[in-house]
Amino acid sequence: VTRPGRNVYLDAGTVSDNLFRSHEPANVIVLGAAYQQGVIPISAQAIERTMGGLDDSERAKVLGLNAARIFKFPVPERYRGHPDAAEVAAANER
Repeated sequence: VTRPGRNVYLDAGTVSDNLFRSHEPANVIVLGAAYQQGVIPISAQAIERTMGGLDDSERAKVLGLNAARIFKFPVPERYRGHPDAAEVAAANER
């Protein structure tokens, strides 16, 4: 069952090939898109529990710095005090 007004169409294979030079991460891209649409029943709290053993630097990489690096997303000013975030921000501004 789909909801025509909420359907999202994504060529995850092409996105994966373009970003990672491999089709293998395509399923993760689809999972991320589905989560963002709210159709995956995983709470933010469950994700937080899963990442409980990671330090702040590792969490930052998992949650956003890798995406910021790949997609050239701006790094918010409040995070630029962290060395990894400052490095990504500087590279994205070049």
